[in-house]
Amino acid sequence: MRLFKLVSVIAFGTLAATNAFAEFSFTDVSVTPTTVTFTINGDMSGYVAPPSGDNQFSIDYSGASFSSIITYTPNSWSTSVFDNFSLTAAGNTGGFGSTVPYSWSWYNGDLASATATNRTVTLTTANDFGSGTAGTLTFEWGNGFKPSSDPTDLGSVTLAPTSAVPEPESAGLMALGIAFVGCLRRVRRTKQLV
Repeated sequence: MRLFKLVSVIAFGTLAATNAFAEFSFTDVSVTPTTVTFTINGDMSGYVAPPSGDNQFSIDYSGASFSSIITYTPNSWSTSVFDNFSLTAAGNTGGFGSTVPYSWSWYNGDLASATATNRTVTLTTANDFGSGTAGTLTFEWGNGFKPSSDPTDLGSVTLAPTSAVPEPESAGLMALGIAFVGCLRRVRRTKQLV
């Protein structure tokens, strides 16, 4: 009897583990003046469906570097964001009087069972994201139009401001200068010892 209980507990634990809620994760996020690239993993189980746009995936932009994205421009997505749903409309970025700049895409069904396994996606738009240096990208299930819709947040990524990186030539000259100063010190020390 004890063995049966132990086997039952192990079997139940295994079943619970295989049905575990696996939130989406967004990694390798990068922004250029006209693109957003990201890698997505996970599934939609456990997320609460949005009140509208259950077949839409959106990206909201917040922060000073995205504040000017208000002009309507068409989107182009490199591939479907999800393994098991096809992209049916690429949507647009900006426009429609939303209080938050956003991009959207439309899929061939309710995304409640959507999954993604290491999918790298690039969104291209004619909007100018500027240098794309600072701000937050929020990935959402539903229509990103605010305040009239209430999409479900799937995750967000905050972009750190980019700092100026010295060009290779400048860095090389700086290293050469430091080496020269070191040689001068060594020569002076040698002369003092003689």
